[in-house]
Amino acid sequence: MKLTAENKDAVILAIDDNQATLGLIDAILRGAGFSNIHLTREARQAASLYKEYDPDVVLLDLNMPDMDGFNVLTVFKKECNAEYLPVIILTAEDDVEIKVKVLECGAKDFIAKPFDHFEMLARINTIVSMSTFYKELLLKNKSLDRAINAQTNSLMSAVKQKEEAEEKLQKNLLHDSVTGLPNRYLFEDRLSQFISVSKRNKTNVAVIVLGFDNYTEIDNVIGHHAYDELLRKITARLKAILRTSDTVSIIQDATSGTALSRLGEDLFAIIVPIFQTLDDIDRVIGRCASSLLAPIDLPDIMFDIIIRGGVSYFPDHGSTSDELIQHANNALYHAREENRNYMIYDISHDYETKYRLNLMADLKKGLEDDKLELFYQPKVDLNTNRVIGCEALIRWHHPEYGFVPPDNFIPIAEKTGTIRLVTTWVIGKAMQQWAQWREMGIEFTISINISTYDLSDSSFVALVKQNLEKYNVTPSNIILEVTENSTMQDPGASMIILNHLSALGVLLSIDDYGTGYSSLSYLKSLPVDEIKIDKSFVMNMDTDRDNSVIVKSTIDLAHNLGYRVVAEGIENKTTYAILQAYNCDIAQGFFMSRPLSAAEIENWLLEKKWKFA
Repeated sequence: MKLTAENKDAVILAIDDNQATLGLIDAILRGAGFSNIHLTREARQAASLYKEYDPDVVLLDLNMPDMDGFNVLTVFKKECNAEYLPVIILTAEDDVEIKVKVLECGAKDFIAKPFDHFEMLARINTIVSMSTFYKELLLKNKSLDRAINAQTNSLMSAVKQKEEAEEKLQKNLLHDSVTGLPNRYLFEDRLSQFISVSKRNKTNVAVIVLGFDNYTEIDNVIGHHAYDELLRKITARLKAILRTSDTVSIIQDATSGTALSRLGEDLFAIIVPIFQTLDDIDRVIGRCASSLLAPIDLPDIMFDIIIRGGVSYFPDHGSTSDELIQHANNALYHAREENRNYMIYDISHDYETKYRLNLMADLKKGLEDDKLELFYQPKVDLNTNRVIGCEALIRWHHPEYGFVPPDNFIPIAEKTGTIRLVTTWVIGKAMQQWAQWREMGIEFTISINISTYDLSDSSFVALVKQNLEKYNVTPSNIILEVTENSTMQDPGASMIILNHLSALGVLLSIDDYGTGYSSLSYLKSLPVDEIKIDKSFVMNMDTDRDNSVIVKSTIDLAHNLGYRVVAEGIENKTTYAILQAYNCDIAQGFFMSRPLSAAEIENWLLEKKWKFA
């Protein structure tokens, strides 16, 4: 085990009536690099040795014939005037009441006999660190005391500062500053202890990691101060529900706060030390979710919080605190992906996680090396039967996985932020292709899909403007397609960016219309030129009367509001003819052509099956 230089200089006092135990302790410590070690079998010498050496750690046997560990702790307090006792109790006892009594008497930790070498070293290192903090604090207190003696008129104020500093230091070491909950350090320490107990008793211990949806968007909308207040309100509700009698019977340490911790961002964690079946876990998560059903009220805004959970448990899913936390986090990710209340870790998740990470790394490399490609699907004017444009569609042939559909990598790119690189590449490549076609005498519109994240990116408008100028593109020949739901994620920010794009002269289209939650009256407030009816309504409208009625009504209403209408997903001549009868403006689908590479679409235009505008 690697130790720092400060650890090696630590003073360690070991008190045990068994010479063999002292020899083992000495061997372990010296093997780890400690050199300032003092051993005694005589418990009655403990106080004088404590005064002489001022140890950073005391290893104290609980059961000794002349004087037990409880009496030694009492003597330390009385004779050594020791407010802080860096004592680790050594005991074979597994009685919870005894352990609690030991901690109440001033000990800081305990190690079960027979002890594990690495566990002993880990706990000693922890106490050494805490002793260092305390001694530094003690030096500061002495300096403060001298100042107090010199300025008696500020005595009460200085004492208060001292007490607050001590309390804050101790709390900040082990607790989250926003919620007051135990932090990750304390959580991992307690979880490690529960795992050790479970190993001996051959029982289970579970970790539940809780997270709530859309925390990033909420933080961005309300700001950090209000977000911290939201976290505090969530904490209060979770703590309250974990105190209910039937839940505490599962989470034994809930009332002391150890069970509920904050790991960071939106993540909370719960230790379930003993559970009989997975129904116990289901009940805990259900209680937590129920506590957040009622909206959380903040000044000027109210939030509905959706909680999700990831679960892992010892021994099936790991043997260390790090493994259990990592696997519970992994399960939470998949619960969010699959829109589940919670999921239990499965080893197959590891493969999927590695696949996603590898995919994003390869995507970045592919974009840098220009290994992706744009295909183009023609769009035909239903009044003239002439090709008037096309939609640019990204394609990726991965060297290992083969063809990777956009639906497989675009959502991951959006979650990881890689979507910004994708958008930059697509905008540049599409406008470059437009310029090349213009040189060939082919000049029509190119539609480009943009992401929800582009509508919150303040640099997106500049990106579009830069490429329009670079390739000397006629702005009205570029159509940017956004989904109706993407405009509703942050309506204020979306409106600003859409207005700036419209001011550049590019056209704007609402893609997949009919699949979201907006209305045409809402869209009327946006600077939109075109409505694109989703293919789910168009593909079978020749056989489904309801879909046919929906399509016709949408076309009529959109025309009344001044929009051009595109129908996508046309797969046969009958549908094409119906849309002509409905006065739809533009058609797109496999009936005219599948998506084609740039070279293929040039040859397709030469075939003159469809006239070029």
